[in-house]
Parts: sequence; structure tokens; C-alpha cells
Amino acid sequence: MEKYVLKSSAEDQSRPRPGEVVCIGIDQGLNKWVYAIRWGGALRQTFAAPSELGHLQALVKRYAGHEVRIVHEACGFGYAISRWAQDYKEQVVRVTVVPPSTIEQRPGRRVKTDRIDARKLALKLEQGDLKSVWVPSVEQELARQIGRTQQQVAKERRRAQTQVRSMLKAHGYKAPAEAKSWSGYERWLKQLPLPEELQQCVGHLLGVRTQAAKSEQKLLRRLRQMSEGEPHAKVVKEWTKLSGVGWLSAIRILLELGEVRRFARRGSLPHYLGLTPSEYSTGDDVNRGPVLRCGPARVRCHLIENAWIAVRRDQELRERFNRIAGTSPTSQRKKIAIVAVAHRRAMQLRALWKQTEVVAQPTM
Repeated sequence: MEKYVLKSSAEDQSRPRPGEVVCIGIDQGLNKWVYAIRWGGALRQTFAAPSELGHLQALVKRYAGHEVRIVHEACGFGYAISRWAQDYKEQVVRVTVVPPSTIEQRPGRRVKTDRIDARKLALKLEQGDLKSVWVPSVEQELARQIGRTQQQVAKERRRAQTQVRSMLKAHGYKAPAEAKSWSGYERWLKQLPLPEELQQCVGHLLGVRTQAAKSEQKLLRRLRQMSEGEPHAKVVKEWTKLSGVGWLSAIRILLELGEVRRFARRGSLPHYLGLTPSEYSTGDDVNRGPVLRCGPARVRCHLIENAWIAVRRDQELRERFNRIAGTSPTSQRKKIAIVAVAHRRAMQLRALWKQTEVVAQPTM
């Protein structure tokens, strides 16, 4: 007897005709998933079930012999549905994972429920209006997590340092000028006589900082190994030839982006990273606004940081920056110019990545 059995309701007595595609929209929650099922241009059923993959598998088996298309939002529940569908061979199951920001909202909408969201996803899927995000493999996702965790731990270390400085400043202990760096501040701190209560608080924060620093170093060593091993070594080597790109930035960006085949066109990578301007044009009027700021913000930040380094070292990029910023650049013009440099750098990274992948392919 199967563990997961879905009971039929009165509204689900009909069956899809042979050849009809069944569309299932899922609104995922912590304790329940809400399903909306459509075929033949009509909503057939909406119901909720516990948030377990087995219930979805039982639902798919109910429509054996039909192609089943599933859609859910890209959220904090991972890609378990997509990976199960890739390995499922008994019938055709296609999964679309959509970013929530790309789903249109009806103007004036005042009611939002899980059932409404699931029905909207199923309708958009049936109409063909949804585009899936890239789903990484298990190996790619695990490797990417190393880079993300390293950044989180580094942020935790810096936060502990800031908390120590702020605490002592609030109690009237002003550090000298030579204690600007953390190493200098730590030397000054060791010589500082503190009350017992304050020593206990500072000691706790220093323990947090020390543990975070140790974890950060372990993760950095792991990232270094990944940058020097397959399949990343060749791309990292080519990228680090560019000014402003070090091995750490290269492996972080590479792990986040995953595969170069995602970016078929020359400008697709900067567009994916939100480095292209927004536009609202009609007729002869061309109106461009701020950059889109879509895509992974951490990669966009890496590119902006690299761009500031590159304009100091690369003559071509410095000329591009000066041309856009103008002779008397304001803060706003500098921001526009550095985004343009980051846009150019993104295209350079894609070109080198694609060239490396082509060279690595075996010749017939």
C-alpha cells in the first residue's frame, strides 16, 4: 500500500482527454502546498496537502499517460521538485521554476491567498507566459554554497569587530590613531584595563570573531582548491589575467553563474546581472532610466568592486570611465560611469569563458 494517496473530490471527477497536457500550479508553504490543476483551458481542482514531495508524486501518477507540467516560485524550498522530475521516467514531467518578481500583479488587487496564487501560476503556465530560472545541479548548488557561506562568515566576523569598537566607544574608551586597523586595535585592546563586566562582554564578542575568522579561513582554503581544480581552473586562470579580477572574485562569480551556455548572446550576461538601463520609450521618444538591478546582487557587487580597481589599472576602461563621467564628474555621473565599466567587464568575462569552453571541447 502506498504511503501517499490523494482522495478524489467531487470537482475532480472528469479526466483529461488523450493528448491533453495537465498543468499544476503549486504555492509552497512551510506546512502545506496548495495545488491548482488545469487542462483544456479550465480550472479543474484546487486543494491543499502537506508539504511533502510524496504527495506531488502521487498526484502526477494520477495522470499517468499525460504530459504533466508543474510550476512553482523560486523560493527557499530548493529545487527538489525539478530534480525529481528530471529523474522520473514513467511519464513526461516538465517543471518551471519562476522568480516571484516576474509574475504580474493585477492593479488594485486587495486579496492575496495561497489558492489565488496557485491558480494564477497554473493559468500563466497553461498560457505559456512563464519563463523558468536556471536550475543548478546538486554539485553546482553545493559548490555555490561554499562561496555564499564564506561571505556570510566574513560578514559575521566584521560585525563582531564593529560591535567591539562600538561598545568600547560607548563606554568612553577611544582608540588611538594607530589602532585603525583591526590588528592594531587588538594590540591596544590587550593593554586596556577594563571592568570585569565589560571584559566579559568584550571577551564574548572576541570569541565570536575568532571562531568566524577560523571558519572563514577554512572556507577560503576550500575555495582556493576549487579555483585550482577542475572544472574551474582554466576559466579562473583566464579571468585573473584581467585587471581587477583576483582568484577569489573569479571563483565566486563563476560558482554563482554556473554555466556559460545560459548566456547565448553577447549582452545577455550584463542584462541578467541587471547592469542594463531600464527603458520606457514610445515613438521617437527614448527614455532610459536607472539600471534594472535584477539577477544575483552579490555578483553585481563583485563586478562593481572589480570595476573600481580596473579603472585605476586598465587604460581602455579608464578612458571609458572618464568619457562617460565627464570633465567635472558629479557623484551621480561617477556611478553611471562605473556601471558602464562593469557592463563592459561582464561582456569580457563572458567572452573569455565562452572561448575557454570552446577550446576545452574535444575535437572530432
